[in-house]
Amino acid sequence: ETDEMAELQVPPGHIFVLGDNRDHAADSRVPTAMNGAGMPALDDIRGRPLFIWWSGDHSRIGARINP
Repeated sequence: ETDEMAELQVPPGHIFVLGDNRDHAADSRVPTAMNGAGMPALDDIRGRPLFIWWSGDHSRIGARINP
């Protein structure tokens, strides 16, 4: 279970990603040595976001992101 973890510092030039299946996601909470995503470098990101998938402000969900 990955819900409980120590506070981390995201290194400059990297991002912290979360999966949508919390306890079963191999996201940034799981190191690459354990087949997780780790904290990917911004230079490794391909593509661009198209819309907002989730927001605390529910009126923003589904809104297109314009570069």
